[in-house]
Amino acid sequence: MTHDAIDLLRERKGWYDDVIIDILEKGTAGEEGYVRRQIDLANLKPGMILDESLWSLDEVHIMVKGMELTEMSLIRINNFGQNHRLPKTLKVLVPID
Repeated sequence: MTHDAIDLLRERKGWYDDVIIDILEKGTAGEEGYVRRQIDLANLKPGMILDESLWSLDEVHIMVKGMELTEMSLIRINNFGQNHRLPKTLKVLVPID
């Protein structure tokens, strides 16, 4: 997928110009203005949209795919995450500025 290639480019710090990568990412965003990313729990922000349903490791359904993250939903995710009940990363749609 395109976002995977962009993530690989970003991981190579110093190899590629960040401005060029940002332009490339914006150019590959869908019509809705979002890009798919795999994000660490600590880096989730309001306005991101879940790209998969969220289940705890002990199979509790927490949130549905397509839900926009809010401050309240991030608190809920954080509570489950503190108890080590969530995967370390989530697939989300990230809005492009």
